[in-house]
Amino acid sequence: MKKKEDKDGGILAFLQERKHASVEEICEKVYASPSTVRRRLTELQRKGLITRTHGGAQINDGNSFLPSFTFRSHQNSLEKKKIALSAIKLIKNGDVIFLDGSTSAFFIAEYLSEFENIKVLTNGIDTLSLLSRNGVTAYSTGGLISGENRSVLIGRVAAETIGGMYADVAFFSALSVGRDGAISDCFEDENALRLSMMKNAAKKVFLCDSTKFGKRSAFRLCSVEDVDCIVTDHAPHHPNDKNVEYNLAAFGISGIETSFGFAVTYLYKTRILTLPEIAAKMSGNPARILGLEGGEIAEGAAADLTIADLEEEWTVDSSKFLSKGKNTPFNGRKLSGSIKYTIVDGNVKYRA
Repeated sequence: MKKKEDKDGGILAFLQERKHASVEEICEKVYASPSTVRRRLTELQRKGLITRTHGGAQINDGNSFLPSFTFRSHQNSLEKKKIALSAIKLIKNGDVIFLDGSTSAFFIAEYLSEFENIKVLTNGIDTLSLLSRNGVTAYSTGGLISGENRSVLIGRVAAETIGGMYADVAFFSALSVGRDGAISDCFEDENALRLSMMKNAAKKVFLCDSTKFGKRSAFRLCSVEDVDCIVTDHAPHHPNDKNVEYNLAAFGISGIETSFGFAVTYLYKTRILTLPEIAAKMSGNPARILGLEGGEIAEGAAADLTIADLEEEWTVDSSKFLSKGKNTPFNGRKLSGSIKYTIVDGNVKYRA
């Protein structure tokens, strides 16, 4: 126990001095292995003393439970900006939009002045101010200023305001997405408002940068199955981020090359899903949710086609993946359903 306390003390002292440091820098400072440092960072984060970041950690503000909104808006800001630029593709002129008080939603607010005749309801104080400055029609939920997270409004008044409006799309975030697909946050009152937004929105969009996957917070919000769309940053991981203890490993695998093969082998051939059902889940439904033309074979539709041999078997070999990420637990697995051609707008983009 004494050694753990010494390590934790050294890590905290270093982070207090530096504010932020990578795992490699902490290893050199406290003379510990990467796996040991990751374990100690996980424990320190559980105690609310630090916040894990991609590849490192930062000290928490000792005067509050949560770092300031300005501070959090600079965390993974590049990733959040990329997420926002993808998310706004789900918005149309004239839409009514719900934004929660998260920094991820704040980044969306920066781009809403590009749209015409939209209305936005938010419980985010900073988000409301930004929308007003940019000339966007913005409504406040009203309510109490949270004592735990002073950048948001909470309570009965806020919930009643949300309950009195309907939105075309609700954008929201949370601190964690567990390995079981549960979305959770450390603030129960904020979750209650997010659920109200989800209930009154035609489309529910979860904003989540890759650092939030594989984690769990105190209060469950919903499941990933309860949302229509997840917008996240593509973050291929180095093999070293995966070759650690299971609970410390970076979240996710590279699945785009294997998804159709698995669908054919384990869903179509076992008669769990028909081919039209697989096509709907992999193409038609995503196109509908994203508001894109296509996703179907029809006269006059875009010639976006995939041609496959359903009987031909192939062996998963991640060294041949076109994706930047090569992490898969399925190397050597034999699958049916070999992709022969990918055609985009009538042009052959991939040929086996």
